[in-house]
Amino acid sequence: MIANLDAAQLEWRVVANNSQDPVAIREIGEGLDFHSDNQETFKLPSRLIAKVFLFRNIFCPLWIADRTAYAYSTDNAFKSVGGVKFWRDVIERFYDKYKGIHQYHLNLKREVTTTGQLISPSGRIYKFEPRMRKGVLEWPDSDIVNYPVQGFAADLMSIARVSAWNRLKEERERREVLFVNTVHDSIKLDMNTNLRRAIEIGRVVQGSFRDIPKNYEKIYGDKFLVPMESDFSVGINGLWQHNINLK
Repeated sequence: MIANLDAAQLEWRVVANNSQDPVAIREIGEGLDFHSDNQETFKLPSRLIAKVFLFRNIFCPLWIADRTAYAYSTDNAFKSVGGVKFWRDVIERFYDKYKGIHQYHLNLKREVTTTGQLISPSGRIYKFEPRMRKGVLEWPDSDIVNYPVQGFAADLMSIARVSAWNRLKEERERREVLFVNTVHDSIKLDMNTNLRRAIEIGRVVQGSFRDIPKNYEKIYGDKFLVPMESDFSVGINGLWQHNINLK
């Protein structure tokens, strides 16, 4: 059986931690359905649109909102919802709610334009320089807000992967579990067992995600500000997967 454990809302949790945005941290910590709240707050037609918008917009600095609003207005998944003005208003509502994220983006841009680089909480160093865009040199704004999130998320997955490898020592030695790999935000396992045992093993690996804040502090000497969770699915192959709530 193939099992898959995805880090739940990984990029959003990283943004909440890195920005120290109090609203995002509170919503995650309290387990609130912030997608439904954002649907109402941003006046969007569905929870799904609000969810997709949030994960796209965390890489959209407010100062390029006009460009991003145009992109939403021409995207097949969003253009039926509204035009440029509508999406510009939604983006501004997003940053009005999550003011800490707006300030975080400003701090990233200031650091890059001052030093030419960013250093992530885990120590990764990213170098940037202006690029030519329509005859004008511009800083790569989307990359500036994207790289520290994606790189730090990968570091957190490395922590989870090592923890899961250690937790599954006995299962690996019995050849009950083949540790396949991590793919972006998920750990994949090939298990020579039945469904009941697969769920038990899933709960073991789930602990690797929940222990990320503790292990991060142990490794880096700093606190990770939000809890981590994972979503579990299992099936006879990678295509036929069934979501199972492990809680």
